[in-house]
Amino acid sequence: MSGCEYIPSILHLPEHPTGAVKEVMDLLNTQLRLELNDERVYVGTFTAFDKFGNFVLTKADEYFRDQIRPMHMVIVPLSSVVKIHTRPIPEEYNTKPDL
Repeated sequence: MSGCEYIPSILHLPEHPTGAVKEVMDLLNTQLRLELNDERVYVGTFTAFDKFGNFVLTKADEYFRDQIRPMHMVIVPLSSVVKIHTRPIPEEYNTKPDL
């Protein structure tokens, strides 16, 4: 197995999820943009979540002020999230600076 992958067998999830749990599970392995209450933005692959609503993003970038910081993995508490976006991700969050 390479990198981080969603492995259903290690999570205690319902066999036939409904409601909000199903909506969140349908977003697994898609690219999300999370806007936080401290003005940071994370863009990455939504890999997992827990019963407390924490988001796990992999292959993520952190956007804060005028800086972009690559992150291999980030865990974001639901209490910090003010907006969640799915594709299309705005162009300003799709470009990486020349390093």
